[in-house]
Amino acid sequence: MKYFKDVTAIKKTFFEKKMYYKRMKNVTQEKIDEIIDKMIPEFEEFFKEHNKSMYFYDSRGSHYLDCIQYLLYNFKCKELTYDEKVLFLILCCDPECKILDNYENTEIMSKDEILDAELPDREFLNDKRNSQIEGFKSRCRSDVGFFDTDIISFERDYVNKILKKTDFNTKINKDYTSHLLNMFKDDSFNKISDTDFKRVSDTAMFYLSSVSNNTSAITSNAILFQNDILKLRNNAERFIFFILVIDPELDAYKIYEDHCNMKKMKPIFIERFGFYEPLLIQIEKKYHELYCPDMFISEWTIKKDL
Repeated sequence: MKYFKDVTAIKKTFFEKKMYYKRMKNVTQEKIDEIIDKMIPEFEEFFKEHNKSMYFYDSRGSHYLDCIQYLLYNFKCKELTYDEKVLFLILCCDPECKILDNYENTEIMSKDEILDAELPDREFLNDKRNSQIEGFKSRCRSDVGFFDTDIISFERDYVNKILKKTDFNTKINKDYTSHLLNMFKDDSFNKISDTDFKRVSDTAMFYLSSVSNNTSAITSNAILFQNDILKLRNNAERFIFFILVIDPELDAYKIYEDHCNMKKMKPIFIERFGFYEPLLIQIEKKYHELYCPDMFISEWTIKKDL
């Protein structure tokens, strides 16, 4: 068994193989049972015998690193796919997915918020963000004995695809609205069939009946990370769903047409939606053009069409 002294090298060697990751699409229940019944007990026995490579105040950190080394070098792991190795790592080190839970329930200020702030406030806000990140790391180490950002996306797939979570996440402190809307490309937002539109519309109604006190943060999280429930097929369907849930009356487009001044428009936009993202206007313009060209937007729109 090969041992590294460099913790970074251990993790890099394992996670640089992420190109082979298939998001647990082909992990079978039989393989999960095999890992639980056979491989994990064998690893635990190995861990007791060989746990002398790392010296951590919390032995769970050493357990995590030895688990990665076991997956990399033990001959019994050679036939595991990368997805199965990821599953093994989660089941051994954080089966309750506490790192993911901490991540989704920790408010961390975005870099965009700092850049949008006045220059004198940026240093204070940057320090606040760093403090939030350190608090998140500390809670993870307290809960599971280690912290690693690489495992967050794996745990999300494990929860959604293996445990098959059917409830929408509503305790969301991460707002992915801007990330979602930045996926917009005018030429990729093509009109979908009436049948597909009805399916997306029905999904939006199901979603709204399932989630109380909905926000754009909750909706964007569901679209990006819980699509196993929504089953939206492409970006066009994602944007249609977002509009049907957040702004079916196209208020963002109407605010833009009524004011046409970004400074005047911004506070009204924030008051209405809780966020400011001009891209939503472009998306709603395209939606209006494709699906409801007869919907009244403003007097200015009528004049431009004459």
